[in-house]
Amino acid sequence: MVTGSKHDEAILEVILKHESVTDADVARELPHTTAEQRAHAFNALLSSSKIQLVGNDFDNPRYRGFAREEAIKVKGLGAEDMLVYQVISQAGNVGIWTRDMKQRTNLPQGKITKILKLLEERGLVKAIKSIQNASRKVYMLSSLEPAKEITGGPWYGSDQQPDKAFIETIRTVVSSFVERSGPVTLEAVAQFIQQSGVSSQPLQQEDVASILKTLCYDAVLEKIFQVSHEGIRVEKYRKANMPTLTSTPLTSVPCGVCPVFTECHEGGAISPERCQYYTTWFGQLDF
Repeated sequence: MVTGSKHDEAILEVILKHESVTDADVARELPHTTAEQRAHAFNALLSSSKIQLVGNDFDNPRYRGFAREEAIKVKGLGAEDMLVYQVISQAGNVGIWTRDMKQRTNLPQGKITKILKLLEERGLVKAIKSIQNASRKVYMLSSLEPAKEITGGPWYGSDQQPDKAFIETIRTVVSSFVERSGPVTLEAVAQFIQQSGVSSQPLQQEDVASILKTLCYDAVLEKIFQVSHEGIRVEKYRKANMPTLTSTPLTSVPCGVCPVFTECHEGGAISPERCQYYTTWFGQLDF
């Protein structure tokens, strides 16, 4: 049984053995401690920057010990600095912007700005521009890879805009591979992309799936289902047998986009027989 100030050390030892723990986890390993003793130890360890809060469940907080390198970086930070750091940590890889920090910490905006500068200088947090709002920056731990809903994934450049050239390159490579190989699975396409080295960053299967989907929408490829020898229905992709026409006489008729269509009638000031666009279109028809 542990007593007195040794509660802090015992609980810290438990926390450091795991990726993260809750109060219930610590209670199971130290059944002789009370909820009050554990709460006191958590607060003391948080104040001394030996542990931090992680996750978004504020009703059942999780605690994690600092790695050695991280512990050096947080050494000397004040209580308010650590409060902002912990709020950022809890936001995970989706990050948090300053207005939410202000609400969760009750610190003034000027103070938060000053703390963020300090945390960035120490390499503890980083600012990321969100594709959802180009004027808004979110903050997350420097060690985290931003979520795709923040960066847009591999299809967005450093300027947070769609990388059209890269997307078109991958589309061309994928369509060429499928046309050469015949019906292929998503897994086969993803493996080919990985081995080809066409992308400097790793593309997950879901990324490749999004490219295949656009090629199907554009009628370059089509999705089919084949039954394997084991009787399993397998989804595959192949070159489209019936490409969609991008333009037909009916889709190019000027009346469909005419801004004064409702005023056009035979014999009027605006009429088919007076319309130069209609005359040009009619002359292009091949009867």
